[in-house]
Amino acid sequence: RSGALSFAKKNHSKVHGKSKLQVLSEASIDKTTGVFDKDNPHMILKVSPGTTFLGLLAARRAARADAGDDEEQLAKVESAFRSFVDKSEAKFKEDVEKDPTDPVAVYNYANFLQTIEDYDRAEEVYREAIALDPENVDVINNLALLLHEQRQDFEGADKLYAQAVEVDPENVDVLFNWALLKKDALQDLEAGCKLVDKVLELRPTLAEHPLVEDFQNSKKGNPFFQEAS
Repeated sequence: RSGALSFAKKNHSKVHGKSKLQVLSEASIDKTTGVFDKDNPHMILKVSPGTTFLGLLAARRAARADAGDDEEQLAKVESAFRSFVDKSEAKFKEDVEKDPTDPVAVYNYANFLQTIEDYDRAEEVYREAIALDPENVDVINNLALLLHEQRQDFEGADKLYAQAVEVDPENVDVLFNWALLKKDALQDLEAGCKLVDKVLELRPTLAEHPLVEDFQNSKKGNPFFQEAS
């Protein structure tokens, strides 16, 4: 993902004729008192108006790292981040509240929560979406990724990928994700390679994809595949 902030570079990039650092400073002045406000969300996260959402996420990670074990500063970082995303979340929640049985609205809310790295609530809402629409492969795949990458619940992710493939046996994204889980997390290279073979049956043009090449290189050094050949 991209989104690295550039306001702190010595050759400050320009935003409407001003450096981003200048815009950041202006955004951090209390409009009522004219006093520079170090607790302004822009200053806490070191972002300027117009920062992309991915940039905002990167800034929160950096601010958390800088805060270390300082609980007070960590709370300020989270509060600052929430000040930027609360309005967006309110819109997704409103859509769900209008019709809690709408699987698309519930899925969109879960996806938003995953995007802002609120994994606990994202998992909960994804499960609600699956209950409403058990054959929505996008929902199943996203939850499987969350369990795999954030929870290290490899068994749970494995079951979800199997469920997704049962619904859509030719979904290349799901097959790739499942193959990676098999190889990297479950240490089952043979199963992973079978899934990649399926991908290549469906999309021969992916033969030079880095993920496919990685599997091929793994096979070369594996005695099981050497004996089979």
